[in-house]
Amino acid sequence: MKKFLSFFVLMLIVPNVLFAQAPKSHIEFETYEHNYGVIKEVDGKTTYNFKFKNTGKAPLLIMNAQPSCGCTNSVWKRKPIPPGGSDVLAVTFDPANRPGAFTKSVRVFSNAENSNIMLRIMGEVVGRERTPQELFPRKVGLINMATNYISFTRVLNTKVVKKSLEFYNFGDKSVSLDLARKPSFVEVQFEPRTVEPGQKGKILVTYDASKANVFGYDSRRIYLKMNGKEDYSYSIAVSATIVEDFTKLSAKERAKAPSIRFDTKAFDFKTIKQGEKASHTFVIKNKGKSNLIIHKIKASCGCTVATPETKMIAPGKSTKMEVVFNSHGKKGKQYKTITLISNDPNQPTTILKVTGVVL
Repeated sequence: MKKFLSFFVLMLIVPNVLFAQAPKSHIEFETYEHNYGVIKEVDGKTTYNFKFKNTGKAPLLIMNAQPSCGCTNSVWKRKPIPPGGSDVLAVTFDPANRPGAFTKSVRVFSNAENSNIMLRIMGEVVGRERTPQELFPRKVGLINMATNYISFTRVLNTKVVKKSLEFYNFGDKSVSLDLARKPSFVEVQFEPRTVEPGQKGKILVTYDASKANVFGYDSRRIYLKMNGKEDYSYSIAVSATIVEDFTKLSAKERAKAPSIRFDTKAFDFKTIKQGEKASHTFVIKNKGKSNLIIHKIKASCGCTVATPETKMIAPGKSTKMEVVFNSHGKKGKQYKTITLISNDPNQPTTILKVTGVVL
């Protein structure tokens, strides 16, 4: 019996030993990175041949060479390379519509003992000169723009910010621009006011956040007149996320500032049937030493409504805010948020969560 067991164990070990001792291929590249330096987009595709050698003792087969981007392509001979043999893997980069610095990679998979190799190419593309049609693709009435949207992102409520939009007249007649309607805290200028065929111009927009009297994300539209005509499509959008300016508060003022707190920041209504409503009352507390003012309450969905008893909370006091979720037209897992913006300098923005499942 012992002899049988010994023979059985030997039969299990020997194949593994033989497999471990079997000769393997090994892939070795002359270089694993290539820097093209500065290349021109107008010159088109460029290729670099990564030279490699099989330094192992078995035939080498490259099974795949996977680029990180559709702008990069790799080509290799799909046949075994004998021990000591060498070949190249060609990597081609297409700079079309990719001005600026670039770094791309190609992951090489083979049957070698080092079966996973990363190659990299890099450089900088000098873009070709764009045509006016490419630079100004969006048609707005009688003119074309690169975009009809200005975003001022984060703006302190004490600041005045400016941006401009370039436009082009592709028509065969001059276009005179004028203002139809705008928000009161936005100023608009045209340079020039009349643009001849084949000429460019600018619309200069000045956004005075100190006069906006809004907090959080705010989006408005500016309506234009073109050659004396007003049309709803003659408009550009202007947005900003306005935050209160706490930068000038002294340490003493911060110590006396309001401090917002919640009994909870999440409400899970578990499960409800479609068409039913779920409600919860959040308690908002002011732990600070001056009045807490809730500037804005914004729900992520029209299906959710948040109604506070008051938007000004005295020091040491609290208020209730009822939140109602309407499941009409909803199904499955739900994740809604309510964003509160207040004058608490340490926590000006708070996000409350409403979750659950609609059956």
